[in-house]
Amino acid sequence: MQHTRLTVTGLLIVFSLLFLKSTMELGLILPDLAGLVYETRNIIIGYLHFTLLGFISIFIIVQLQMTHIINSSHYVAKFGFIVFFAGFLWNEILLFYQGTMSWFSLPMLPAFNESLMGASILLLIGILLIWAAAKEKHHSFLA
Repeated sequence: MQHTRLTVTGLLIVFSLLFLKSTMELGLILPDLAGLVYETRNIIIGYLHFTLLGFISIFIIVQLQMTHIINSSHYVAKFGFIVFFAGFLWNEILLFYQGTMSWFSLPMLPAFNESLMGASILLLIGILLIWAAAKEKHHSFLA
């Protein structure tokens, strides 16, 4: 069965995120690093977002594409996936950067909360676009 380029790219992203998630978990074997990670709130939140927003959410979106619930060749679905992924990356960069800055007692980002809000809005817009593409596909299918 042939899959679209977006679906194949999504699978590559999912497997890459799974590899990175597993690698981050291996780092917690070191007691000093584990203590530092568990004391830094932004790193914990970043890891949870990495797992839930990144790995699991993108995996579900790709599964919906593979089962043809989402038409992955539709331009709205493609754009929605790109916007969602950009919001995810922005969210992760902000959280891990802020956590790293607190580890080294360096200055924090001045508009951190506003930037996280912007990333959240991108995630929401991406999901709404993907949902609109899926709804349009099923609406035309039922009509």
